Amino acid sequence: MDELHEISREGKISQSVTARLAQLSPTQVLRAIVVLKAEAKSGPAGRRPNRQERQKVIDEVRNSTSKSLQEIDAILTRFNGHRISKIPTAIGTIAVETTPAGIAALSKSDLVKAILPDQPISRVI
Repeated sequence: MDELHEISREGKISQSVTARLAQLSPTQVLRAIVVLKAEAKSGPAGRRPNRQERQKVIDEVRNSTSKSLQEIDAILTRFNGHRISKIPTAIGTIAVETTPAGIAALSKSDLVKAILPDQPISRVI
């Protein structure tokens, strides 16, 4: 069994990404969304936050997750991958492109909360 299948991913990799990884050769790349662990204070309790409070939480998420980017980039480089997103989103996600081994390595990082498929959003009617 190869390294990818031996790694305990602690539930970080979604089922759809795991299924896709099983179909790829070790040198093929795939795009994925990496959810980074963020440290941000929640908004005010008991009421809807105003625009400034929401922006403050977004800034806190981006600042805390941006600290992880150097380590994430090092993992991606080791496995012939790269980060597609320049900065984390408001919810602390980044898009990456890497090999199956790169996905497995990311899943072992304490900085990563989850790995999801990067797929188009379609309209449901």
